[in-house]
Amino acid sequence: MSDLHYLLNVSILKITFFPFLNILGVTIAIAVGVDDTFILIHFFEEEKQSIENKIVDSNMKSDLLIDDAGNKENEFDFYNKQMKISIIRQALKRAFNHSAIAMFVTSTTTAAAFFTNYFSSIMLLKCFGVFAGIAILTNYLFTQMEKEGAKTKL
Repeated sequence: MSDLHYLLNVSILKITFFPFLNILGVTIAIAVGVDDTFILIHFFEEEKQSIENKIVDSNMKSDLLIDDAGNKENEFDFYNKQMKISIIRQALKRAFNHSAIAMFVTSTTTAAAFFTNYFSSIMLLKCFGVFAGIAILTNYLFTQMEKEGAKTKL
């Protein structure tokens, strides 16, 4: 973060002042990251439910059997575990794709709001706005890189 900060603030924007208020920008970036996580979880739950409903509607689930002890067991328990893993993988892939747009919008609008502080005449707000905007965009880029890495493992 310090190299990116130096490149943008000192080299390009000619801002050499670094107030301690900028530390608050890291906290805000974490909060936006948590919001992105909630978005991903929401889309994952929706996609998982959608896939499970399609399976139930198409009668692809096998019937439950009752063993001698009266316990319900599944005739194809191994296949059901594989089906659950497959459902989770498909739901994650779809959630990654759908959540990317929502994460992009929340991150860019938040960063844009902070970048508008650059036009302030108060140096403290100017520095904080630029630093927080950079932190938010960097957080978004790291999140997207992590998602792409996770998608390749699925």
